[in-house]
Amino acid sequence: LVPLDPEFRDSIYKLSMIPAGEDVGAWLKGHGYQATDSELTAAARYKSQQFLVIEIDSKTIEIAGTDRALLSPIRFVTQQPVNVASTLGLSNIKDKQELLVYVIDPTSRYEVANYPSVFAPTNLHVDFSTKERMGELYAGLHDLLLSKNPGAFVNEYAWSTKGCGQPCANSPLSLAELISLGADAAEAQVPKEELTPKPPEMTDDEKAAYKKLKPKEKKELDAQRKEVARRKALMERNQEFVLSRMHYRYGASDLKNDIELKAAPAIEGGIGAPKEGPKGEISTEVKPTEKENRLQSRMINLHESPSQVQCKGRERYRWGKAPRTYHGLRKIWVAEDLANRNRTLFKLPEVIETPIPALGLVPVAAKVALAAAPAPSAAPAEKKEEKKDSSCSIAGAPGRGTGVGFGGLMLGALASVLLARRRSFKR
Repeated sequence: LVPLDPEFRDSIYKLSMIPAGEDVGAWLKGHGYQATDSELTAAARYKSQQFLVIEIDSKTIEIAGTDRALLSPIRFVTQQPVNVASTLGLSNIKDKQELLVYVIDPTSRYEVANYPSVFAPTNLHVDFSTKERMGELYAGLHDLLLSKNPGAFVNEYAWSTKGCGQPCANSPLSLAELISLGADAAEAQVPKEELTPKPPEMTDDEKAAYKKLKPKEKKELDAQRKEVARRKALMERNQEFVLSRMHYRYGASDLKNDIELKAAPAIEGGIGAPKEGPKGEISTEVKPTEKENRLQSRMINLHESPSQVQCKGRERYRWGKAPRTYHGLRKIWVAEDLANRNRTLFKLPEVIETPIPALGLVPVAAKVALAAAPAPSAAPAEKKEEKKDSSCSIAGAPGRGTGVGFGGLMLGALASVLLARRRSFKR
C-alpha cells in the first residue's frame, strides 16, 4: 500500500517553553546561557508571546561543508494567526541572510502582505556555459532584481502540488510528504463519516464470491474494504494543494517588521515552449490567470542539433527535447544553496540573451547588433519574394531541426511553512 502516515525522525532536540511575560534573559541565565543586549532587546518585542527554546547537543548536528549545519525542521499546529518572527534573528546577522518562505494552501498561492513583492525573471534565454552554474547565475540576477526593487520579496514559484513545474526537477510532493508537512492536522478536523466512509456496494459477482468465504476470510475482506475506502477518501481530500515560494535577501537594517502573509490571485509565468524559428521566442510575462497557478523561474538554452538532415519537407527550428545526438548530461540544472554561491561569477549582459528593460539589462549581443545596424534609407528597398526551400540536403551545414529546450532553473521543492484557510492548520 502507498504510505500515508506522517514520517518523523527521532527528536534530537530538548524543548522548553518560556511563558508569556517571563524574563527571557533570566530564564536563559538560569539554564546556563548568556544573551547579548541586542538579542534581549529583540526578544523584548515578543514579551506578550510564549518562547519555544530548543536545545541541541552539538554532537548530533549534521554538518554540510566546513561552516554549515543542517537542522531538522520543527512542526507545530495552532488555530491562531501566525506571522513569521523574522526579525528575531537580526541581532546576530553578519552580512546577508536568505529568508525562504514556503506556503502550502488548499486553494490559493500566497504573497507577503506588508512588504512589496516582485516576480523573478523567467523564460530567459541564457548562454550554454551557465547550465551547470544555475545557482551562481540566479544569485547574480537576484541581486540585480533587488537593487532595482529594494525591500521587495521575490515571488519565485507557485504551482499545484500534483505537479512540480515544466519541467520537473524532481517528482511532485507525495501524499505521505504532504501529510508529514501538516495535512494530517487538517485531517483531525474532518467529520468522522468522511474519515471512515462506507465501502461501495458489492457487485452481484462480488456478493456471490463473498458468500463462499469462511467467517475469518469475510472478516479480513470487510476490514480490507473499509481500509481501501478510507485511503481513497483521504487521497481525494488531499489530491492537490498550492505551493508558493517567497525569497528575501537582507541585511540587519533591511527587515523592519515581521512578515505577514496573505492569499493572492492565481498567476502564471515561465511556461510554454519556444516558438518555431531561429530565435525561439517565448513570453517572459508573468500575468494573472483564471486557471490554476503555474509560476516558475526558468532559464532556457537553444542548443542546435549538429546532425545532418537528409529528408523531404524538413522543418527547421522546432525546439524541444535534446536530440539523440546530444551527448551531454541530460538533467535539469537547478539553483540550490543560494546563500553560498559566487554572486559575481557571471557578467549578466554576457550570458543572458533576453533583454530585461525593467532591470536595465541589455545583452552584449544586442548592443553589438544595434551598433552595427545601418542607418535607415530614405526609401525602403523593394522586398523580394523569398522562395521556400523544400530541399532537405544541407551540405556542409548543421541541421537545426531540434534543440535542447527547457534547461535550467526551476525553484521550488520542499515546504517549510504551512498555512490553510479552509482547513486551519499551520506549520
